[in-house]
Amino acid sequence: AFDPLEEAESRVLKRIESFDAKKKETADANGRSDATKDELLEINAGGNIIFARRSVLTQIEGSRLGAIFSGRWDNRLQRDNKGRIFLDVNATCFQAIVDYLNDRNISPPDHPPDPPSVDVENEEILARLLEIFGIHDIIMESQSKVTIDRNDWMVIRNWLKQEKSNGIMKLV
Repeated sequence: AFDPLEEAESRVLKRIESFDAKKKETADANGRSDATKDELLEINAGGNIIFARRSVLTQIEGSRLGAIFSGRWDNRLQRDNKGRIFLDVNATCFQAIVDYLNDRNISPPDHPPDPPSVDVENEEILARLLEIFGIHDIIMESQSKVTIDRNDWMVIRNWLKQEKSNGIMKLV
């Protein structure tokens, strides 16, 4: 008997299989498909050497930071003369991000750590890095004690950016 639902499911499964094959092919061409979450990465961030587990850096799914350190792009990442991953970023700000992610990794979901922070002179740089790495919104959403619709959140954030606050909300 002809079952349209089974036929549709079969097509979806074939597309997923095809997607997974392309993903592996891309990883093999540009990185490592055998990268493990427990792997300890050595990163030269603006001249400072920072050690972090791959799982810590990739915990925010869908973020650019997660993609960079997923292993899929390891062969494309810039390296220093000792073979360490090199990021041309502010070392203090990147360390603050890694420290936050370490804390987030071990904190219970109902008690997230405070957002990463740096001294006043580096606050704008940190805000830009959080945006570049695609983790700003997720970090800020985890801090909210008030539940609002994501669209409302984006409207507020964009308004704050226009007001030159880099989308950061602070209570005064």
